[in-house]
Amino acid sequence: DGVLSTETYQRAVASTLSDADYVTRSPKLLDPTAIERLNRVLATTRAHVVISSTWRIGMTVPELQELLEGAGFSGVVRGVTPRLHAERGAEIQAWLDQHSPGATFAILDDGEDMGELESRVVRTDASIGLTDADCARVIELLST
Repeated sequence: DGVLSTETYQRAVASTLSDADYVTRSPKLLDPTAIERLNRVLATTRAHVVISSTWRIGMTVPELQELLEGAGFSGVVRGVTPRLHAERGAEIQAWLDQHSPGATFAILDDGEDMGELESRVVRTDASIGLTDADCARVIELLST
């Protein structure tokens, strides 16, 4: 939420959504323009995605991959961060420590709970999600 699923997009398509779409986390909740932008970033950088969003709760990596692909995503979901009931930055750091120490990474999020990882955050506006300017910043972070 706030990156690929935005308030503005959901208002625009509200008449086509059902309560079940929200409960099941339907691909219809994901903004195709934001997905397209993310696809461009991933194609440019050859990066993979690790999900730290609450969308990871109760879903497996293959289910998340399928959900995103249903919205037009063409990248790879490599994993999900652990649920530590701590700030999100700690969960991201735990995943990095276990799976990819020393990796170059960027965090796309609209939240403020990144702690020591703040310098790697591209903060999106929850109402509009991932923008072209955000994508340029992500590419810059992944190039350093």
